[in-house]
Amino acid sequence: MADLTQSLKEALKSIRRPTVSSRTILLTLALVAVFSIALSLRIYPARYGYYLHEYDPYFDYYATNHLVEGIKANGLEGLSEYFRWRDYSTWFPEGRSVAASSQVGLHFAGAILYLIATEAFNIEISLYDFLVILPVFLGAFTTLIMFLLVKRFAGAGGGLLAALFFATSPPLLGRGSLGWFKSEPLALFLALLATYLYLTIYDSNVKMRGVMWRAGLAGILLGYANTCWGGAQYFGIVFGLFFIIAALL
Repeated sequence: MADLTQSLKEALKSIRRPTVSSRTILLTLALVAVFSIALSLRIYPARYGYYLHEYDPYFDYYATNHLVEGIKANGLEGLSEYFRWRDYSTWFPEGRSVAASSQVGLHFAGAILYLIATEAFNIEISLYDFLVILPVFLGAFTTLIMFLLVKRFAGAGGGLLAALFFATSPPLLGRGSLGWFKSEPLALFLALLATYLYLTIYDSNVKMRGVMWRAGLAGILLGYANTCWGGAQYFGIVFGLFFIIAALL
């Protein structure tokens, strides 16, 4: 017993308490504050009612609900059925091929995230309520990506300032707050994350395998962003220009 006690004491002595610098603490608190500001401003419209806004988000909810019901009823077959779906309730008598004329990536993301939340984590929430709140969290988490992105070339201070601008930008709040289940919040999240991953391939300590998976994942994310929002193509222009400039440098 005495030997066991002595061994425990020696083991406890060998464990070093992690040290965190005051700069890291301040930076973390500042990021939490910016994230909270982004969350609060985007959820503010709830004081006027918990609803989807404008026409497009209602159609996207309608299409996402069709996809969710199809997956629940037919499993993976429900995914392929979505691409064959011709909706006659929104365009008559010719009907509308939804997959060919709408933002497919947005519908799939909404449906899959909802099924993960309800089936994997047993969160009790309706699809409508889930899609109303989803843009709020997408916008808030995008502020963190903005911080990481700008921090790479402007330092932590520049990253914090960029994150704060993103969190409080009136145009982004107008098209990314509670009830705006539309293209911009998801596409900006994906495209900015793709941009950050792409820039990390230029780190000197990244090996070739790391370069390949980062570049590949960045391309996949940017491609998916284009299925959610036509405006994501402008990120593709920036990527193309960067390829040319990088070769010259």
